Amino acid sequence: MNNWTKFAISLGVFLGLAWLIRSFAFTIYSVPENGLVAGLHSGSRVIVNKVANTAYKKGDVVVFTDSLSNYIGTIKAVPGDTVTLGSALYIIPYTCCKRCGCPDCKFYLIEQGKSQRLVHRHLFVGKASKIF
Repeated sequence: MNNWTKFAISLGVFLGLAWLIRSFAFTIYSVPENGLVAGLHSGSRVIVNKVANTAYKKGDVVVFTDSLSNYIGTIKAVPGDTVTLGSALYIIPYTCCKRCGCPDCKFYLIEQGKSQRLVHRHLFVGKASKIF
């Protein structure tokens, strides 16, 4: 085998591994203008860990999707917490339904800048950590 063939094979293997890691383990995400999170500003870059996304707690910065686009936010309430919306108190349930039985069948209250939304655990992409 000549050097060009070895180089081409090595390059192909490297690109394949990079694609696998980027697709299934880690990805880089840029914070949009409307997804402001404390400590991050528009254009900040975060790395999203897609592998270790099992235990979420208050204060974690997460990336989630609605199948059209990705969003970033901070977890403000976890299952079992009582939250106030307007003048009413609500308890975030430990499971979203009884028929599913899935251990990940939970809701989390996510804060995005000045807005909040209830996000299903199945929509989480992973935890985010600031790069630069």
